[in-house]
Amino acid sequence: MGIALIAEGKYDEAEIYLRQAAEHGNPDGMANLGNLLLRQKRLAEGTEWYRKASVAGSAYGMVNYGLELAKMGRNEEAEDLYKQAATMNSAGGLYELSQVYAKQGNDEQSELLTERAVAGGNPSAMLKLARIMLQRGNPTKAEELYRRAAKRGPQYQAALGEYLAKQGRIGEAEPVLERAAEHGEPYAYHCLGVIAAGKGELTQAISHYRTAIGYNSIPDALIQSKVNLAQLLLMTREDDNEKEAEQLCRDAVAAGSGQGMVLLSLFHKHRGEDDEAQALIERAQSAEDAGAASALQEYLNTAPTDSEETG
Repeated sequence: MGIALIAEGKYDEAEIYLRQAAEHGNPDGMANLGNLLLRQKRLAEGTEWYRKASVAGSAYGMVNYGLELAKMGRNEEAEDLYKQAATMNSAGGLYELSQVYAKQGNDEQSELLTERAVAGGNPSAMLKLARIMLQRGNPTKAEELYRRAAKRGPQYQAALGEYLAKQGRIGEAEPVLERAAEHGEPYAYHCLGVIAAGKGELTQAISHYRTAIGYNSIPDALIQSKVNLAQLLLMTREDDNEKEAEQLCRDAVAAGSGQGMVLLSLFHKHRGEDDEAQALIERAQSAEDAGAASALQEYLNTAPTDSEETG
């Protein structure tokens, strides 16, 4: 009942129902209440209910409490919780433990756990295994996994749409992404922005990126949306847009984006602040997205300027 109410967006009613279940000692009620509270940004109380659910034996609670502990840097405690959940054949526990092993360089064990999580129906594991299949040159199996995951919700539909777009199958990708966007999935808007920009539909692309940013997408996608939007706004050569673009670049730089650093360097260079511009270019070389930043820098160095002949 509580889950159904959450799906309908009736959070107040759902909280009453779930709190009753949780306070009567129901482990799943505790875990689901924690989930609802975190959705509402009530982090401390939500995390505490995850802890109580974990102690009460809920595998779902163990996984989610582990995720919160990991955010606090308490990785060993988180790993122990994932292991406990995995021994209960929790697909979520198996997947999160596979992620731990991947970070530790134990790829063989990570893949075995990922396959078990896929068998248990975990959509994130499906996406992870799909990427592995692509690396091994098996696009048929990869697409099968993307499509299986897409049945589990808008965020996974967005992943399928992105995959199809990267395969050049834009006609198939767009309706998938549009369906995900209709359900409020921010990454779908990001992907639609990429497609629109590729078609030269800059006004539509700008609208999609702004929507993605407004939803406060997942961190990496949010940063890339800001970088892409800044580039498009600069192309309009309008003063207000340039001010917005500079702020977007500053946001991206604060998040460690090398591409943001390259773009922000243009503003400093335009103002004659050559030392600041060069410092940003040098920082971009050691950023996580250094390769993309380098490609952007090369593009900007070879793109026509106002004083060059353009045709």
